[in-house]
Amino acid sequence: MAEGYSVLHTSGGYAIVDPDGRVGKARYGNRAGAETRCENLTQALKDGKKKRRPCITCGTKILSDGPHHRMCNPCRTRSDDAPYVFGPRRGRAGVRS
Repeated sequence: MAEGYSVLHTSGGYAIVDPDGRVGKARYGNRAGAETRCENLTQALKDGKKKRRPCITCGTKILSDGPHHRMCNPCRTRSDDAPYVFGPRRGRAGVRS
């Protein structure tokens, strides 16, 4: 695969393809906007800001934007879809403070 990102025309607009060949979910209405984003991502990759890191949930290697980006998209989607549930209550039952 070629070094860097590329632009792909789809039925829903223009998409960014990562260096591993995966097509991103974001769609751009015009080619110029997609190419600008593509150039920015490629430059960040060359500058060393992006690197392969393991997903903190499943361990799959992902191309990370930085230390703040540590979950792969499938794990992030599962996390976003999960309902928020309160855990068991701490302390003794019936005791007021």
